[in-house]
Amino acid sequence: MGLQLIDKAIGGLAGPMSQYYANYVSALTTIYASSTAQSILSFLRSSDKAVGILLLDMSGGYDSMHIPASVLSGDGATKVFTGGVAVLNVENPLTIRGTVIPLGVSLLHELGHAKQNIERTEWYEAKYAECMRGDDAIAKLVESDPSLKGLSFKLAREKKAELKGQMLAAKKAAKLEIEEDNIQRHEKPILVQLGLPFRDKYD
Repeated sequence: MGLQLIDKAIGGLAGPMSQYYANYVSALTTIYASSTAQSILSFLRSSDKAVGILLLDMSGGYDSMHIPASVLSGDGATKVFTGGVAVLNVENPLTIRGTVIPLGVSLLHELGHAKQNIERTEWYEAKYAECMRGDDAIAKLVESDPSLKGLSFKLAREKKAELKGQMLAAKKAAKLEIEEDNIQRHEKPILVQLGLPFRDKYD
């Protein structure tokens, strides 16, 4: 099913402006010389799962990201993207050690996440769900933890603080696990092949 440039509003995201098509073409041109980038594109284009590409500016308040299929709403406009949607903010390129990185690298970073999602679906979806877990969800999990049963108020309060700390640490670790894998297998090789500064760690 391959890659599909989205030309209308999707879910809660505003539709892209037509002039951004030039940004998309330019972004692909900037990574042409990278064999890793070409490998990622080839993988996604030949996949039986469709990956959407949505180009946005700063007005929507969204930055570049990958949205897994499991998070997309179930309406007809989004359910076709079984490999998720790569969102590219055309006004916020990556900067590494003072160097503004070509927009194509940001696009391939998000498409690298789509590749992760397709290659290791259960792992990616589980890690994504954990790193996106909100405060309310964490609070509910803490309150329902069976280890609190029978504890005094003081001990229960201490245990809740401990559990919350563990869940917040796991949330951060899940995000880093996804990002570090993407950087090492996708982003960094592309930057090295293009002769650009690279990062070894997401944070």
